Amino acid sequence: MRLFLTGVASATLLATAAYAQDTDWGFFEDENGVMQAGVQSSGGDQLILKCNEPGDRSVFALIYTPEALGAPSTRASIRDVTLLFDGSTPRDAKWRYYQNTVEAVNTRRDRALIPFLESLADASHIEVRLDPVDGARRSIEFDVAGARDAIGRVYDSCGDQNPLG
Repeated sequence: MRLFLTGVASATLLATAAYAQDTDWGFFEDENGVMQAGVQSSGGDQLILKCNEPGDRSVFALIYTPEALGAPSTRASIRDVTLLFDGSTPRDAKWRYYQNTVEAVNTRRDRALIPFLESLADASHIEVRLDPVDGARRSIEFDVAGARDAIGRVYDSCGDQNPLG
């Protein structure tokens, strides 16, 4: 299972949002100098862009929520996520569901990340509709203005090729 931010790290991430004007994105650099970026919903959910270690195809996006989304397991289940960028037409995607996170990755077999980032880059607001295994659909909203900068900073820090150019 991928690691994600909790506790002090998430508080640090979100506390640094004040550094960037006109954005809710916060930035956190781990002990290895790898940058992570995230925004928090009004309900405390987090949208995070990060990598666990630098390298090709290492960046991924995750949404952390305190409520269980999947069964406790190190193996993901692939389920629907519906995305609405700035009130646009809903777009369905398949993301990886873990116990408290959903993830979009960029692997040879799973290419959910790139379309997500392309739409996120210039959006101001995103609504994410989740389909947890318990069937209790959930909607989360994030203010994401400044995402293009956050995406670029994370990709640079992770030594990955930015799909936005």
